[in-house]
Amino acid sequence: MLLLSLTLLLPYPSQGQAKKNSTLTRIDILNRATALNLAPVGTLIPDIVIDLKYATRDNFTSQSLYPPDMPCLLHRMTLSRLKQAQKILRKKKLRLKVWDAYRPPTVHRQLWAAAKSSTYLVPPEKGLSLHCYGVAVDVTLVDQDGQELLMPSRHDEFSSSASSTYTGPNKVILRNLKTLQKAMKKAGFSTIKDEWWHFTNMEAASAKIITAQQLGIQLPGKSTRKAKPVPVAVPITRP
Repeated sequence: MLLLSLTLLLPYPSQGQAKKNSTLTRIDILNRATALNLAPVGTLIPDIVIDLKYATRDNFTSQSLYPPDMPCLLHRMTLSRLKQAQKILRKKKLRLKVWDAYRPPTVHRQLWAAAKSSTYLVPPEKGLSLHCYGVAVDVTLVDQDGQELLMPSRHDEFSSSASSTYTGPNKVILRNLKTLQKAMKKAGFSTIKDEWWHFTNMEAASAKIITAQQLGIQLPGKSTRKAKPVPVAVPITRP
C-alpha cells in the first residue's frame, strides 16, 4: 500500500523530459558506436540525404526491419571516403542519398529468411553481409532539391536491371550511373557487378562484425506479414 502511495506521488515525466531521455538513449548508442569504430553519417556529412529503406516497409520484405530512429552508421574509415565522394559530387550540384549503411546481423538473417535464396543473399551459415561490418553502403544520386536522379532500377530490385554495367538505351541513366560510380571509385570504393547501388570499402582493416545488442539498438519484433515474392532473375551475390 505504501509502495502504491509513493508511486502515485512521483511526478509524471513531461514531454520535454521524455524527449531528453530519448536523446540520452541515442547519445548512448552513438557513444557505443564510436567505441566500435562506427560513426553517424549525417554528423560528418550534414548535406547528405538519408533514407534507410529497412527502417520503412518500402523494401522487398514489406516489413520495417530497423527501428524508425535507426542511426545511419558506417565504419569511420568508410565514412571518411563517403565524405570525399560527396565533396566530388557537390561540385556537380549533386548529393548522395543513403539507402543502407551499417546493418545488424539479425537483419541480415531476416533478409535471408524472406528471400530464402543464396542467389540474392549470403547464407548466414557461410557469412554475413559487409554491411554488418559497416564497410558497405547503398547509395544513389539526388539533385540539390533532394530529388532522385534516374538510375537503372530501384533499390533491391533483384533483376538484370540492377547490374552495375548498364547496357540499356537511356543515355540519361547511363550518365547518372557513371557519375555516381566515378565519384565513389575516386573516393576509394569498389563496386559489385549485380547491384549498381552497392559500394564497398575493403581497406577498413579494423572492421569487425557488430551486433545491435552491442550498440544498444532495439530492433522491431518479428512480423507475420508475408514478404513480397522475390523475382527469380539473373543470379546475384550480395556481399
